[in-house]
Amino acid sequence: MTVNITIDDGGRLITGSGEERIILCHDLVLEQFTLPANTKVVTVKAHNSHGMGGILASFSNNVVTDGSWQCADLSRCKTKDCHVKWELAAAGRLERNFDREIPGIKQSALWIWVQNQTAERVWCRKNFATPSPTQGPTTSCSASKGTTYLYVCFFPTQKI
Repeated sequence: MTVNITIDDGGRLITGSGEERIILCHDLVLEQFTLPANTKVVTVKAHNSHGMGGILASFSNNVVTDGSWQCADLSRCKTKDCHVKWELAAAGRLERNFDREIPGIKQSALWIWVQNQTAERVWCRKNFATPSPTQGPTTSCSASKGTTYLYVCFFPTQKI
């Protein structure tokens, strides 16, 4: 699996298995990495030294940065025991060059960050096994044979 990513200002991409890639993005330059094919979760730990921050990425499994990602502002977190409050990413912000296309990143990808646009330390994560809200949950039902029908339906839920 490959990922094309840029961050204003930089950071690290970490897979669920602990593999780590350093992202140094000066002038919003694209970084490309190959990740293990079985990657199910990624976390981007980003830092922003001035202005508004942002993460923009697309993966070869058709995942892009959008409002379905979860992000947390860790700017005030000074210890390892810090409580992390995850919330849905703020998506689609524009700043300076944020409105220009980054060659190599799918046009459907949106810039993401936390609500506090000037947060200095932000983590954003995505579980590839969880469908994004635009895909919607799938429902499966089965019926028993005979004169009386019993429908058993499973409605998947998504924890946020």
